[in-house]
Amino acid sequence: MAIIIFHFNKDILPSGYLGVDIFFVISGYVITSSLINNSYENFNFFITKFFERRIKRILPALIVFILFSVVLISLFNSFPSLSLKTGSYSLFGLSNIYLYQKSINYFAQSNELNIFANTWSLGVEEQFYLFFPFIFWFSIKFKKKKSINFRNLKLVLLILTISSIISFIYLYETNQSAAYFLLPSRFWEISCGCLLFLGVHTRSNIVKKIERLSSPIILFLMVGILLLPNNSGPSAHILMVFLTLMFICCLPKETRIYKLFTNKQIIYIGLISYPLYLWHWSILTISRWTIGIHWWSVPFQVLSILLLSVISYELIEKPLRKSSWLGSSIKNIFVGALSLFLSALFLFVLGKPLRGFFYIGKKNNTSDFWQERPLKFEGKFTGQVAEICDSSGGEGDILNDDSTITEYFFKNCYWRRESNSPLITFIGDSHTLTLFPMVENLAKNYDVKIFSHSRSGCAFPEQGETTRYGCNRVMRAMEEFILSEFRIDNGGLLISSSHLASHFGYSGKHRKQFSEYSDGSKESVDKNLANYIESLKRIGEEMNLLGANLVIFAPIPTHKNFRLEICSVQKFRPKNLLHQFCQSTDKSFLLEQRAHIMNALNELDKGFPNIFIYDTYPLFCDNKLCYPSKNGESHYSDDNHLTSLGVDFVYTDFIKFLEKNKLIKSK
Repeated sequence: MAIIIFHFNKDILPSGYLGVDIFFVISGYVITSSLINNSYENFNFFITKFFERRIKRILPALIVFILFSVVLISLFNSFPSLSLKTGSYSLFGLSNIYLYQKSINYFAQSNELNIFANTWSLGVEEQFYLFFPFIFWFSIKFKKKKSINFRNLKLVLLILTISSIISFIYLYETNQSAAYFLLPSRFWEISCGCLLFLGVHTRSNIVKKIERLSSPIILFLMVGILLLPNNSGPSAHILMVFLTLMFICCLPKETRIYKLFTNKQIIYIGLISYPLYLWHWSILTISRWTIGIHWWSVPFQVLSILLLSVISYELIEKPLRKSSWLGSSIKNIFVGALSLFLSALFLFVLGKPLRGFFYIGKKNNTSDFWQERPLKFEGKFTGQVAEICDSSGGEGDILNDDSTITEYFFKNCYWRRESNSPLITFIGDSHTLTLFPMVENLAKNYDVKIFSHSRSGCAFPEQGETTRYGCNRVMRAMEEFILSEFRIDNGGLLISSSHLASHFGYSGKHRKQFSEYSDGSKESVDKNLANYIESLKRIGEEMNLLGANLVIFAPIPTHKNFRLEICSVQKFRPKNLLHQFCQSTDKSFLLEQRAHIMNALNELDKGFPNIFIYDTYPLFCDNKLCYPSKNGESHYSDDNHLTSLGVDFVYTDFIKFLEKNKLIKSK
């Protein structure tokens, strides 16, 4: 229940969701206990019985939960593609891999709105269950049941655990999504639980020493770690796992804390923990799509979670788990597999032929944004497709082995390459990607040639190595290419748009990705910003010699927690229940957040006649507030990316800015 309560206020949750660490340890402990306490006639009997028990334990409640939830989310989301796909993958224990793949897409729908986002941890456990029984069987020497040798099993698990911890620590700094979602970097948490049971079972010396520790103090420390801030890092996860191991070891019988945890009500919560795990996220997600989560709604949401969990346990999980089904283990495994495929077929039908069939709201294009734009934006005039001109998926389609740009990229992203007209280039991260409608309008209305490139999470120009794959190499190649083009054309215009508030904000999401200064502190951010300004000075000086100009988009207003899909008024989502960030954000707060960035940019602007700073704040803000929507049109898709309507809204003013500074010829 503590984990569910934490989910009502995600702002106090550590980035790694530390409660899952506890359950991974417990899962390893329980599964090892289950294997040791069951009989083994031969390998075939052992393995079929194991998977039969897992199917009876996991599938019935999971399938009912998924089928009920997809119908429910389809009532309030006209395009529940992300939830449906995640649900399909979760049926087969692969949702963690799917969510990892989606995590690198800047324009994927937020996991807070994905009704099956929580199933990633179940996917990790199910993948563990595929390997662990084989490790268990082939590591133990079976003579007689009373003389099972655990030495080999302990050794194998210890080696795998150490390897996994090293992988977790490394990936946490270089690829946090992989560290979070994937089995190799999570294996150690479950295997620690396995090793603990083996230690308890064999009464190892280490376990005997841990048993002497104070369980209330350890429990107090565990609660404290759950409340750590978001930048707690991998050490918090490692500490939580080892505190969990110690707490399980040193829970002496006949003490108050032991009696508390063996209370009938507490035990029952443990029994319904699986349906609680499934249903809590579903209820919270449906709440976000409808009435939201407020102080007055929390009691009703908690009651709904408890009621559905009890029903699931009493009517589905418990009776089906204890029944014999078809009697034979092979037949029961086949029934489980067939049920999975039929359930996946239902989700496919709901997402394709019956898309929108159950939706009860007023249909609009807000949900379709995630499927069609901005990655899928295609210019009718230029024929350019934004997705092709974005290199976020890798380097294969953009750079040759010698770091020169491929002909394929030129063909698709360099409009009117052979023309003698002035060259305008758009380079930057995902904020540049959203500007493709502007690229289209410029090409249509002006005699220019245009080159476009975006790479999510990579600011332009580069300012040293980063942990994000390809940033430095690709952006350096872009700079060299653009300068060579300006040299040939005797001038040109470079427009750079990056999420500077994320890269160089004191609480920015990407402030830790720069290799030289990566600790995320204020001092580190200031140094990274200084490196960025030096890179701008370098390219500004070279462009000045070539008669070329540079326009930098200043940080745009951001709206914390704004999501286009849940910020439209519907009959199930009245205006008075819309989140405050759907309406406006305090301007003074936003200006304070970006003040150090603007000071640096303005100083740069003063020192270079060919560098210009374009600021959208006058468009989106009045004297007190900044707005994500205007005149009923949503200008933002999330907290920091503009929609096509938002870009069109900026376009007219941006053209006036270019013409005023004689950066483009008037029509």
